[in-house]
Amino acid sequence: MLSSELAELAGVTVRTLRHYHQIGLLPEPRRASGGYRNTTSATWSDSCASRG
Repeated sequence: MLSSELAELAGVTVRTLRHYHQIGLLPEPRRASGGYRNTTSATWSDSCASRG
């Protein structure tokens, strides 16, 4: 899933997702061969669940 798809699903902007990666709220996603961030919705839901 692309960052833009995850951001839309989560109701935030891609910039917000990248900020969360930078400050450690979300793990840095793997990169696809083209350099795109490739993440899963499980990453987002696991992160939200762990923060209550």
